[in-house]
Amino acid sequence: MQRMNRTGLLALILLALAVSACGARATRPTPQPTVAATAALPTSSADAQSPLPRPTAAADAQSPLPPPTAAVTPTPARPVFEMETFRDETAGFEIDYPVGWSVIDPAAAVKANAFIYSVTFQSWPPEEPGGQGIPDGASKMDISITKDGAETVEAAVESYRQNLALPERPVEIISEESVELASGLTGVRFELRVAPGGTPHAFVTSLNGHLISLNGMGDAAVFDAMVKTLRPVAEP
Repeated sequence: MQRMNRTGLLALILLALAVSACGARATRPTPQPTVAATAALPTSSADAQSPLPRPTAAADAQSPLPPPTAAVTPTPARPVFEMETFRDETAGFEIDYPVGWSVIDPAAAVKANAFIYSVTFQSWPPEEPGGQGIPDGASKMDISITKDGAETVEAAVESYRQNLALPERPVEIISEESVELASGLTGVRFELRVAPGGTPHAFVTSLNGHLISLNGMGDAAVFDAMVKTLRPVAEP
């Protein structure tokens, strides 16, 4: 009986130890695997050196534009021909014409006694044919002076129009324009058409009470360049 008690007591002790061992094993925390932190490796040597942030599209839009360059002023073109000066003491005017042109100028006595006279400038020698049928590529200008013919520009222009309307002079006015010259003179620039052909140019003004008409054939640019230089003779 006593042996059985010892045996039972021993069994109870063993059972208690087993239960205690199981409880200890169940409550022990399971160790978690540690993950070593790895530093991010640079993708390139430039990244390793920590460059400045690359500009965004918005930053580019706000970037100041380069300063504008200074405007270059073109050099004025030189005239295509040199000029020399003609002076008419009788009517009291000066005008420039291309160097090398021929000038047909009446004698002073003829001018003094005439009511109307003219001075001719032409790009070809005077011994060659001229008149209205000028040589190919040539140009000319006739300056007609009617003494005491017009006190005002308006009177000069009206008288000129009346002359164009004569039956023996079939002339059509293509265009007309009021012009003020560098000298202060004013007048009217005409573009005309004559039969059987041709397109003459004309400029009409009044100077010192005289009716002055400049009539040209050929290069209109040369004609206009000459007209721009028309001026009264300066008082001594």
